[in-house]
Amino acid sequence: MWKKTFCLWCFLLAMYTCSQASTVTLSWSYDYTGLTLCSGTVSKNCLDHFEMLDATSGTPALLGTVANPANASGKVSAITGTFQTSNFGQRIFAVTAVGRDNSGNFVSSDWSKCQATVQVVPSSPGTLSSTVQ
Repeated sequence: MWKKTFCLWCFLLAMYTCSQASTVTLSWSYDYTGLTLCSGTVSKNCLDHFEMLDATSGTPALLGTVANPANASGKVSAITGTFQTSNFGQRIFAVTAVGRDNSGNFVSSDWSKCQATVQVVPSSPGTLSSTVQ
């Protein structure tokens, strides 16, 4: 019996923990005109990926990365990335483009040029059930 109770509490704790995080989706556009995309064979002078950052503290912290869309060229709109966060309240999120220079070193665009202030609230509770005896 205690194993069932322990497992139930673990399940409820996991559900509580999971339900507290909010899912945030960022969407942006990018003009690929004249740019080469990095690949398995191209690793210099190319655009590699995007990074989503939390810049609320003034020092950006990485939240996730987003690959270039397949066969991207010209202006591409609605590039999206999604992440989970438990940091609620007013947050500053930013996106940077990350490329590789002549030596293959990573270089990033200025995070302050693509940012938004967002109010993050807890996710709504999941399925509610009850038992009356």
